[in-house]
Amino acid sequence: LASGSEDGTVKVWALDSCLCVQTLLDHWGGKRVFCVAALPEGRVIVGTDDGLEIWDVSDDAFEPDSSDDESVDGRRTVRPFDPRLLYTLPDPRPPYPGGDQVNCVAVLPRGRVAAGGDENLLVWDLAERRVLHTLMENVFVNCVAVLPNGCFVSGAGIQPNENWDEDEENHYATHLKVWHPDDGRRLQSLDGHLGGVQSVAPLPDGRLVSAASFPDNHLRVWDLADGRCLQILRGHANCVSCATALPNGRIVSADQYATSTLKVWAERDREIETQVAREVARQRAVDDVVPEIAKFI
Repeated sequence: LASGSEDGTVKVWALDSCLCVQTLLDHWGGKRVFCVAALPEGRVIVGTDDGLEIWDVSDDAFEPDSSDDESVDGRRTVRPFDPRLLYTLPDPRPPYPGGDQVNCVAVLPRGRVAAGGDENLLVWDLAERRVLHTLMENVFVNCVAVLPNGCFVSGAGIQPNENWDEDEENHYATHLKVWHPDDGRRLQSLDGHLGGVQSVAPLPDGRLVSAASFPDNHLRVWDLADGRCLQILRGHANCVSCATALPNGRIVSADQYATSTLKVWAERDREIETQVAREVARQRAVDDVVPEIAKFI
């Protein structure tokens, strides 16, 4: 398991012992880490406030160095400018004021990655180290996730526009879009959130869950086959910062700020609900009204 922190470190953990076995220390001098994803062949891709970095964290990449001040009990430590930092991928365009921050990254098929930042959403070819597609501009891309069919979905937050007013309601970009990784086509736009989309995750059976910030603070479950919102999950009092799916199909979400609440959502059995609703309608309505009621179930 690899984790990144705004303290500028990336740590690799052994899950069987819960110990940190590697610490990547190239990020000093104020550089922060916002996202980490696993690549093949023992590599990880790291999103910082200065672009993307690819590291080799395979088992044979480092030797324990007991002479290192930061090496404890054989823990491996990567020093600044260590050769295991394989290469970096800076934003090829002039930077937006505040840097080339990468907020999220997802590994796509065929050696590509999607990376969302403070101003755009890019698809990179790692072998050629070049941008294949620039999919969105002038939006804060907060989250990106790969779907089972190889396409990917992105969620955007606040628009970095020089005239935006923090007190205005319309400065929230509510973009939730599905993309084709090969040609960069936008396949779907899922509309409904009132606040910026903070997190997105695929669910079983072709569904998707997304989480939004103020003034929304809700989760939405989507049917990717037709783009319909199937369910709105209300209950969080503040910005819903993350959401994911458990193996049993339930959804876990968390909000932030004063409440800092973690919620587990159990999906209701829609088939049983429909049967009960139809039976109630049949008992309470005359025969010619039942078909009309069924249309709304």
